[in-house]
Amino acid sequence: MQQRAAQRCQQQHVAHRRLAICRAAIAAGERTTKKQLAFPFVRIQGQEEMKLALMLNVIDPNIGGVLIMGDRGTAKSVAVRAVADLLPQLDVVEGDPFNSSPTDPKLMGPDALARFRAGEKLPAIKARTPLIELPLGATEDRICGTIDIEKALTEGVKAFEPGLLARANRGILYVDEVNLLDDGLVDVVLDSSASGVNTVEREGISIAHPAKFIMIGSGNPARQPCGGWVGAVAAAAAAAAAAAVAFHMAKFIMIGSGNPAVSGWGQWQQQQQQQQQQQQQ
Repeated sequence: MQQRAAQRCQQQHVAHRRLAICRAAIAAGERTTKKQLAFPFVRIQGQEEMKLALMLNVIDPNIGGVLIMGDRGTAKSVAVRAVADLLPQLDVVEGDPFNSSPTDPKLMGPDALARFRAGEKLPAIKARTPLIELPLGATEDRICGTIDIEKALTEGVKAFEPGLLARANRGILYVDEVNLLDDGLVDVVLDSSASGVNTVEREGISIAHPAKFIMIGSGNPARQPCGGWVGAVAAAAAAAAAAAVAFHMAKFIMIGSGNPAVSGWGQWQQQQQQQQQQQQQ
């Protein structure tokens, strides 16, 4: 019995140490990213439709987001990171992982909301508008949140560890190469974007927190033929020749940035089809 207890304790110590190393690496990467300056938004040449779509969503987040499809090197990611630097600082509750507002209950996480209802005055600090990039290899637990393994191992309690949707609250969630993202993860993100709330049910934990963000996706059609919801949006935009399309209760301004001389996705797609026909001939 003592030998088993010692082995279990050693396993917990190793798991805790690995988790601490991973978190330290992630934090170091985030600090490095924050120090890097984005290319100035006003220095981007051309791409007027893309810049207009981004600015409209920043002015009115109720539009629902932007989906940018274009070839490599057309300033898709550069424009997204640049527009984030133009946004004003937010008043957030100090130490809150949900970027909770100190005065608006609709924008508060569970802990801040409980303290606010108890009559406590929440300490506020100024913070930059968050720009959270969703990596292609992210899991559903990383996006939505899951059990805090560290507290479970060290304290023996069930606690919630917020995910990327919590960090993106009141900010921007950016998905690069969105046409390569798993359709199941896309559905999860779109549901939260449409409802403004992320609900998590994990191992006896049930929690709902605000997830109000501007969703921006970009992709390169040359990497892979657009499939799933991206293909549906692109087909609808080309057929209707519209700048805004509705999908899964979320409105996306659809633009094509593959060529600055091309005014929209429909014209760009027609050029691609003409080139394919010429090659076949």
